[in-house]
Amino acid sequence: MTPSEQFVFNLCRRSALSLWSYSNPRRPDGRELCDVLIAFDRSVVIFSVKDVALKEHADPGVAAKRWIREAVEYSTRQLNGARRELGGMAHVVRHDGSDGVVLPPAEDRRVHLVAIAVGGNRRIPFAGGGNGSGSYVHVMDEEALRDILGELDTAPDFLHYLETKEAFAGNIICEGEENLFALYLHRGRRLPNDVDMLFAEDGLWRQFQLKPEVLARKNEDQISYWWDRMIETFVSDYEVGLEAGPSPSELERIVRTMASEDRFSRRALSASFLEWLRTKQAGARSMKSPSSKVGYVFGTFPRDWDREFRQTNMSARCFVARSPAHLNCSTVVGLATEIYDPAGYSMDGVYLHMPGWAPGDDAIAAEAQQRFGIMEDPAYRDLSMAEFPSARRRLKTRSERNREKRERRKRR
Repeated sequence: MTPSEQFVFNLCRRSALSLWSYSNPRRPDGRELCDVLIAFDRSVVIFSVKDVALKEHADPGVAAKRWIREAVEYSTRQLNGARRELGGMAHVVRHDGSDGVVLPPAEDRRVHLVAIAVGGNRRIPFAGGGNGSGSYVHVMDEEALRDILGELDTAPDFLHYLETKEAFAGNIICEGEENLFALYLHRGRRLPNDVDMLFAEDGLWRQFQLKPEVLARKNEDQISYWWDRMIETFVSDYEVGLEAGPSPSELERIVRTMASEDRFSRRALSASFLEWLRTKQAGARSMKSPSSKVGYVFGTFPRDWDREFRQTNMSARCFVARSPAHLNCSTVVGLATEIYDPAGYSMDGVYLHMPGWAPGDDAIAAEAQQRFGIMEDPAYRDLSMAEFPSARRRLKTRSERNREKRERRKRR
């Protein structure tokens, strides 16, 4: 890989996309398909990276046209060729020729084309994407990609941005894609649908980053990275290999499901589960994801419990949680660990996918509740939080409060 291709690949591997990011995947005949490819759920993102130095010319317009032809138009043709080739492929082919993840049926895929143009030194304005041979191609430079993936550091958040741009029917002009991205975030992750042309001027991204509510959100999001660490634990401790293969294991399904949560949902899930962990008691907390129809059961157990028995207990809890009387989610993921102890912890996972609930399943759930003594009298609570909280005043320290009291006494 070239340094620019490696840069893009490293960005794509962030946020638990390492399992589904492929460098230099191949066509069935062994030729290179594209520079980087992401295959996540129903979505496939194809990247073409061109590092072309902008050459000086007496006529700046001529220099710009030549650079666009080499850095953008060539990528557009390659991307459309890769899209056509991929339409006849049933699975990703890794760069070494082995089988990667199985692709969804062609009619169910959402394919996104992204051209990364490096070397323009921001002297040539970007159109923010457009149609090439009938397919929308996102065009951005390495700086914009770094800013966007730095902010949208989960698969669903990044994919939603691409889908929103593709749905915009008008023309886009932007001085750096990150400025269009700032407009998208400012409008609640939407773009206006009542205009023919959208112009995102330079400076919007810097202004957005300094907004009090944006700074407050970044602070609130810190807890959400506990969710990312749990994903990394499963990937590393259980040796879930990178560049996933064609037959996903139960642990890969758990990781895929957890990685399908956007940043806001990870914040809510982490806050709820960490609050339970701090109670330092045996039991479990169940929660439905704010962004999906997935239910989660987070269990804590005594350290002397056998892990196989712990797994059985969690399987029963997930089955009960699946019922219409509880979470009523067709997919339930169970995460089990020990009651908090600074000596360390271990993690176990359970994956349950059960689209239907038969009449007899109620009796099985009731038996599991009685046998294991679980979820017999659950307490329910609503959770409410805003993605962009109002900037909060910093709480004063005790010394600051005492100093203010002394000053008030002096003024009396």
